[in-house]
Amino acid sequence: QVNRFKEKYSKAERFPFQLDAQIQQSGGTEQINAKTFDVSVSGCFLITDHPYEAGQQLELNLKLLEPIHLTAQVIWVSAGDEKIPQGIGIKFTSHLDEVSMMVTRFRKNYGEHSEGLGRFDKFLESNSV
Repeated sequence: QVNRFKEKYSKAERFPFQLDAQIQQSGGTEQINAKTFDVSVSGCFLITDHPYEAGQQLELNLKLLEPIHLTAQVIWVSAGDEKIPQGIGIKFTSHLDEVSMMVTRFRKNYGEHSEGLGRFDKFLESNSV
């Protein structure tokens, strides 16, 4: 499942937008602040040192053009290295059309920014998470 998602995720165009996010385990009360490393229409990578496991269901407040409340699933966890920070790769499981529209509009408003994408592509190619 992880490899199938990585194939799809690595093909989805990603943008290295650093956005504020608040993560909460589904049904939990503790909110963890994080930043995105990149964002795509299907998910994002969140920089966090909070321990998560693949498969965990999350609620996510993300400020793209406007705040949006999403549900998501942890797909993979990075311990961090020189290529990618410690954090989690998640896929969005709700509001996919809204996220797609917001990512497209955000990109048009703030421009494309290629910094960081090469490092992330190399990480996906060289690691079997």
